[in-house]
Amino acid sequence: MLESKCLFAHLPAAVIRFSGEDHLEFLQGQGTADLGGEFGLARYDLFLDHRGNIQGDGFILHESEESTLLVSYATPAETLVEKFQRHIIADDVEMETCSEEYRLLSVPPDALEAFLSAAGLELPGEGRILYTGTALAYMGRRLGAGTLDILFSGDGAFSIPDGWRDSRDTVAAEELRILAGVPMVPSDLAEGGMNPVEAGLISPVSFTKGCYLGQEVVARVHRLGRAPRRMVRLSGTGKTPSVPQELKLSGQVVGELRSVVTFPDKFSGIGWLKNKVEDGAADFEGNTLQAESLAQS
Repeated sequence: MLESKCLFAHLPAAVIRFSGEDHLEFLQGQGTADLGGEFGLARYDLFLDHRGNIQGDGFILHESEESTLLVSYATPAETLVEKFQRHIIADDVEMETCSEEYRLLSVPPDALEAFLSAAGLELPGEGRILYTGTALAYMGRRLGAGTLDILFSGDGAFSIPDGWRDSRDTVAAEELRILAGVPMVPSDLAEGGMNPVEAGLISPVSFTKGCYLGQEVVARVHRLGRAPRRMVRLSGTGKTPSVPQELKLSGQVVGELRSVVTFPDKFSGIGWLKNKVEDGAADFEGNTLQAESLAQS
């Protein structure tokens, strides 16, 4: 577990800079979030296929009037660039992959108030970027709701306050994420992706903006108010299983454990279950696991 006054240092899987006269309008039509508004917005966004399944995610940071960054914790830049290139036709849009130039510091929610005080910073406004020197601060989700992300390039390193330190302990960060019930996209989702309703990722979905790929499918599933699968936290004791691991009942696959961390007295992870399997303890052909549905976010 991350100690107090410790920040999580992370290398984003993707940082892509978009520019060109049509770039923001183009991004508006590619993801689920509504990107309307002046520069300085920060929006968590999902990118779907034609079936409405999530193929990737990221934070859209409209850093200036001329350019916008897309920052993803875990969706590879190559996946996103390939997807976007298929849809650039006559648009004035340029993409530059600059993942290796950037670093990300994530402030754990429990340490946020103390960190802001020590750094002399204010809390970023809702859906907004806080500019601190050359760094961009915004409310992320890496370590749970209330995570503060600080993005900076190697040439504009962020100055960590006295008494604080950065940690590259990915296991500790995973513990915080799993305890907070935050699915990682796309690694925690079922193979091929899941739609936002199944994944419990509703807040980044706009049902009122213009068209985007997969919109009709997601709107229909949301309107019906039900989905065949859901995201869950799965816990157990004994030997920590390898992942991904299929979960079976009576010989039938009913879910999958996708990520896992080991605690002193148990293991816990995130995966998915079919909705016919209720929360609580179940014996998945030798693995007795406790299932708890994740809250929608």
